[in-house]
Amino acid sequence: MPDTPKQARSLWPLPGGAGQYLASLDTILHMVDETTDTGAVLDQIVATFERVRSRKAGRSYLHVVADLGLVNLDGPAVRLTASGRRYLKTGDVALVRKALLERVDGIAELLLLLGQRPMRIGLLHERMQTSGYRWSTMSQVRYRLRWLEEVGAVTRHGTARPEYRMRTAN
Repeated sequence: MPDTPKQARSLWPLPGGAGQYLASLDTILHMVDETTDTGAVLDQIVATFERVRSRKAGRSYLHVVADLGLVNLDGPAVRLTASGRRYLKTGDVALVRKALLERVDGIAELLLLLGQRPMRIGLLHERMQTSGYRWSTMSQVRYRLRWLEEVGAVTRHGTARPEYRMRTAN
């Protein structure tokens, strides 16, 4: 079965949308670096990101960062992990790419499929379902692809029905 207990089964975007995930990640990590109070961080997320209107939404975004292993979220306390501190200090996108691969279910499978040949999201979704993923919509595939774009692992070609490809080394 593709789902393993140690990996996050779902992955969500961060505020700002596609193309802004890493900038939002940096902002959230800086917030956590300034305080260990989860409530204070949630208030800052709501105040900082225009479209985040509630602490509940802020908590969802904070969980994304925790699922990536960059913060430990333990009720009233939130702290940077060693990986989170290293990313905050260096900005090394390879750390996020590694976190996606190791900590998010389905990332390795998507990269394997795209390593075979470029594909559109519909075909990727179909192949993931065939592999045992029970995603009823393409959202989970789309979010993973957008994260993989952000960290430079895949590229998108076209607009209406884009094709995704593994990034080639230059």
